[in-house]
Amino acid sequence: MSSIQDFTDEIRARRRRDVEHQAHQAQIIHFSGNMVMRRKELVHNLTRLILDPCFSDLTDMTVAARHVGFRCHKAIVCAQSRVIREACREVGVGERPCIVKIKCHPLVFRCALEYLYTCDYTFYLRWDFPTGFLAMGQTVAVDPVDRLDCCELSLHLQVHILANCLRIPSLKYFTLWRIARVLERSSFPTVFPRFVREVYRTIPRQNALVKSILIDHADKVICGLRGRNHYDGRFPKYLFNEVSGFSRDFLAGRSVLNMPLDDYLNEWDGRIATKSWYC
Repeated sequence: MSSIQDFTDEIRARRRRDVEHQAHQAQIIHFSGNMVMRRKELVHNLTRLILDPCFSDLTDMTVAARHVGFRCHKAIVCAQSRVIREACREVGVGERPCIVKIKCHPLVFRCALEYLYTCDYTFYLRWDFPTGFLAMGQTVAVDPVDRLDCCELSLHLQVHILANCLRIPSLKYFTLWRIARVLERSSFPTVFPRFVREVYRTIPRQNALVKSILIDHADKVICGLRGRNHYDGRFPKYLFNEVSGFSRDFLAGRSVLNMPLDDYLNEWDGRIATKSWYC
């Protein structure tokens, strides 16, 4: 009897697995018409190319950033970066191995490479990425959360600059989105002034997109449209004297109001402590 019962249970379990398998396949067929799902599957397969060691023998080029070499695929990288594509042509189409050298921190290119395969990149610290700032005279924030936000902003800024240099438009705009998200959650009195200094000392040209992100963030903070993380409402006015470019861009953004800066600030007297500035 026990053997017959075991056989019956096995048949039932097999039928249950068949029903579950058919239901799963029916679900896959249903979602196969969804473009988002198909793109997710494509990204998943591309991610395996760079993360799965089984596919390491399929790489056909190396990008060297300082002392670190990143093995990758010409078809994926060159299709998204015109600069690397032209560099590969200079090396030679059939020449193996194809090695392209770029001047940037290894972690910065590692983030860019991850984006080319996955449409995203993860913030983490490796390869001795500086926890301070690239702008001269900057100090490390005392609070560990502020220090982490400052370092993340520095990394996003460097990836943004690299995306500009390598002509990767989607990554350029994605880094701006990441910068805006960090600014929204970070401490305005400690993190924002440091990042303003870094941006204006790192990017000399006017009308840079990342500068517009800073101006927009400061404007929303002043107007009370964005949280300040327990900030008492005082705006770091010393930045206008210290970073002339920031003052010029901020005033240009207020030109539509046709009023001086002090009048503009006094307009929001109920939200800004105009008598006691942060120093």
